[in-house]
Amino acid sequence: MFNAHIQYGESLPKTVTIPNPGRTSRSFMFHLDEDFDVDAVATFNWSHDGTNMVPLTDSTGTAVTLTIPSTTKQAGIMLTDLVAPFIHIVFTHESGTAKPVITEEAETDITDTSATVSGTVNPGGSATDVIIEYGQTTSYGDSVDATESPLTAGTSGASVSFALAELSPSTTYHYRIVAANALGTTNGTDQTFTTLE
Repeated sequence: MFNAHIQYGESLPKTVTIPNPGRTSRSFMFHLDEDFDVDAVATFNWSHDGTNMVPLTDSTGTAVTLTIPSTTKQAGIMLTDLVAPFIHIVFTHESGTAKPVITEEAETDITDTSATVSGTVNPGGSATDVIIEYGQTTSYGDSVDATESPLTAGTSGASVSFALAELSPSTTYHYRIVAANALGTTNGTDQTFTTLE
């Protein structure tokens, strides 16, 4: 039996190539990391040389696929009538199609000791945690969760906001919004604002 583990935050699509030395049937078991919160799909292909993949189909000509549910975290399949020396398994996402996308960062209501930062985050189809990192350099050092975090699974932009307090007067602050879902982490671009005197 071949076992494969898909890790949280792992970049998909991902292809695993398995040598198949003369076996006509093989069983496969796939496991999702505990924090993986979207379904994954394994699509099976074959090749003679290990590079040029051909979709593996059933007797009706339908591509052989297996969904690995995020609820159960595992699924298995038995493939028969295998004659090719290489089996390729391509892992993709059935739900959750991309890492988060961050846009429209802005700061408002700046005082001598506080500020409000806002932005738009596209969750990419899966639940997304959103924080802001901020500090007097690009090393940041402090962070706070977005008021709306975590964002629910969706594929359109959602507004997020952050209330920053206990800042120093007349000081320039760097910040970036950071969003993470099962497909990975996106760091927003560095932004700055200056508190009032």
